[in-house]
Amino acid sequence: GKPQNLDTATAQTQHDRIIDALEARDAVALAAALSDHFQHSGTVAAAWLSARDGGAPLTLWPVQRKDATK
Repeated sequence: GKPQNLDTATAQTQHDRIIDALEARDAVALAAALSDHFQHSGTVAAAWLSARDGGAPLTLWPVQRKDATK
């Protein structure tokens, strides 16, 4: 898990959607719920990393390196 509680309500709602889709055995709903949650988690992680690194803009995909020579 992440070391902070950013967007906990959003994540909880997304977890509920994932569980509901699993219980319903609805592959389409599950794929959508997992995709939404993965995107949300990536956005939260990018915001946390950006804040940690002094506010530099950051996206997680594709992977970005500070020093492209490494």
